Amino acid sequence: MENYNISIIGLGWLGQPLAKSLKYEGYNILGSTTRDSKLAELNAEGIKTFILNLPIINSEAKILMDSDVIFLNFPPKIKTEPDIFIKKIESLTNELSKIKRKQLLIFVSSTSVYGKSQGEVSEDSDPIPSTKSGKTLLEAENFLLDQFQKFPQKVLSIFRPSGLVGFDRIPINFFPLNENNEIEITDPVAPVNFVHREDIIEFTKSLIKFHRNSQPIPQIVNLSFPDLGIKRPFYEKLGNRFQDKKINFLETPDSSSKRVLSSAELYFNFKYQHSPLKL
Repeated sequence: MENYNISIIGLGWLGQPLAKSLKYEGYNILGSTTRDSKLAELNAEGIKTFILNLPIINSEAKILMDSDVIFLNFPPKIKTEPDIFIKKIESLTNELSKIKRKQLLIFVSSTSVYGKSQGEVSEDSDPIPSTKSGKTLLEAENFLLDQFQKFPQKVLSIFRPSGLVGFDRIPINFFPLNENNEIEITDPVAPVNFVHREDIIEFTKSLIKFHRNSQPIPQIVNLSFPDLGIKRPFYEKLGNRFQDKKINFLETPDSSSKRVLSSAELYFNFKYQHSPLKL
């Protein structure tokens, strides 16, 4: 696969292990980071890496947009750069428009595009985001969907992962401790929505293989491990594996009702393999 290039824009918590896994599969991997300190490490792993500080794309980094697959994987920085995310997406899309051949763009969005009170949501649901981050991501999604109507040779696939877990990200550690050294978890009857990093990586690899064979792929897909239930029993089970963790559940008046349904298992014979309960 030495002539098949994949660019990963954002070699962070998800992007770097994805790059290594794709490299192992035989793909030629390029990528970007915003930190000079990571260049040596990433290049040593066989990932041809460029410094990229969007929305500016320097002449050297423009090669990233000439790959067969571009994986956009960086979150909006709502606190520090509240209005610049869409400009970054516009800048990348402008460069992509100059490449006149078949390409696949994978954009990593989030299930935050659905509001917390929307109940069960699937890919067919109309997103009604309730957070600034969700609204920003939905704006970026809509921009890409509109632009890709102008690019008949290019294919867009939008990933909407639930809360990201795996390795150093253990859900029970997401909550602060109170003065009694207890974990305080609000909204104990709210649905639980998580997806493991390894499942995202495996789905991505399957999607790329199908796209290479000119088989249909989803334009929008939720990525969320099925049937995790609600918070109280989920965190009680997880807490049993961490005996030093005492949990205090706090009832809240406006409970979240969002339960994310995923169509991912309808594609590529994909099956979720990594339960967030078994981290």
